[in-house]
Amino acid sequence: MKGGQGGTDIWSCAFNEKANSWGQPTNLGSKINSKGNERYPTLSPDGKRLYFSSDQHPGLGGLDLFYVELGPDGKASRDPENLKSPMNSAGDDFGLLFDGSVNKGYFSSNREGGKGDDDIWMFSLPPIALKLKGQVKSEGNSVGKGKDEPVQGVKVKLIGSDGNIYESITGIKGEFEFKLREKITYSLSTETGKESKSESFQKDGYLANNEVKLLTTIGITENKTFEELFKVKPVVPDLRMPQIRYALGKADLYPESKDSLNYLFNLLKDNPSVRIELSAHTDSRDNDDKNLKLSQARAESCVNYLVNEKGINAERIIAKGYGETMPIYTDAQIKAVKDKAQQEQMHGENRRTTFKVIGFDFVDPNAPKPTAKPVKQDAAEESEN
Repeated sequence: MKGGQGGTDIWSCAFNEKANSWGQPTNLGSKINSKGNERYPTLSPDGKRLYFSSDQHPGLGGLDLFYVELGPDGKASRDPENLKSPMNSAGDDFGLLFDGSVNKGYFSSNREGGKGDDDIWMFSLPPIALKLKGQVKSEGNSVGKGKDEPVQGVKVKLIGSDGNIYESITGIKGEFEFKLREKITYSLSTETGKESKSESFQKDGYLANNEVKLLTTIGITENKTFEELFKVKPVVPDLRMPQIRYALGKADLYPESKDSLNYLFNLLKDNPSVRIELSAHTDSRDNDDKNLKLSQARAESCVNYLVNEKGINAERIIAKGYGETMPIYTDAQIKAVKDKAQQEQMHGENRRTTFKVIGFDFVDPNAPKPTAKPVKQDAAEESEN
């Protein structure tokens, strides 16, 4: 046909349903067609790849099987690729036809081992190897101790859009690994507990964060290994929150303090088994008894917000006021500082709200029961534990 590239070329043609007629053929161009012969075109079941045979593109024999990726406009988006051995041979390989999927089908070949000249052969491709590998590391404490250490004893949960749930427990290297399936979207999250530990933090466990990672194998046509990293927080005494401010000499929360308490709300939401003690402290000014009552009222004010306004179960939080009994700076240390502004800053640091984890054993009686039993896929490193 006029307008071709060489010998036999591959052309495309659009069908007009309303007119019930075909349009003018269009040559697929020099990316696909060469000075030689291109024949036997067929589309993959999803329409994203064009398969054909050619005796001109670099191959193994006479006619070889090739494929090319097609863009949204139906044109080749990259150069053709040879299907290589064992699909291609030293003979002629042509006429590829799929049997409903890209992993199984038929083609013709005059290769050795056949019954005559051109024989029909069947092929079945191995499934794509899809994996997820990752690691859980420590955020470290406020001064960076233990930062980036591998954390073991963390449950990593993988939930697929097909309804399957998989779990893996990290070993001494903090690693996890899952086998993935084709055409599935997954969400990935972590659960920590008392048994989670790293080299620097062995006793009190770790806290998870709200990070949920999403990944998908939809559209993946080649072997692939996904990699993910999670960071978790070690449990240390008196975990600090963003500053909580109260009305002077009262327990009333300022509006911005509710925003600060949302940090603790998110932490409790992300760690549903955790129970905490929420602690309030005052400076040493005013009398001991009054400070103790004020700090208790302030702690209860925080707990009431989390329970009544944010919906945290009351059994998960204990309010405890310590008054001036646990100062960061003693009166003697403050008096030793001559600068009044610095003294006031030290008093301000003594007036603080903190919390500590007292257990990982809370079970919500209203939590939905899982609809599928998780499948364990532990990383292959248990022998090192």
